[in-house]
Amino acid sequence: MACAEGQLELARLLLEASAAVNQADAHGTTPLSMACQMGHLETARLLCDADAAVGQASDDGVTPLLMACQEGHVETARLLSSRLARRSTKLTLKASRR
Repeated sequence: MACAEGQLELARLLLEASAAVNQADAHGTTPLSMACQMGHLETARLLCDADAAVGQASDDGVTPLLMACQEGHVETARLLSSRLARRSTKLTLKASRR
């Protein structure tokens, strides 16, 4: 709920108390997806910094990036695109070292 409502400080406190950053609800929607749906950029950044699964889709196949795009939250979509690109680069570098 904190992420859906953009309550940044509450979300920070929950993460500091070891809340599960990728805990999905009954529909498979994660806190990151909720933050992205509502356009809460700083909350989304906090979750990404806490290693939220940026590519984790809900039960109906909607990822946080798709959610941000559907709702017109351009800056949030940019943040997620950047994180996905970073992750992809890290995986590529890791694979090339093998």
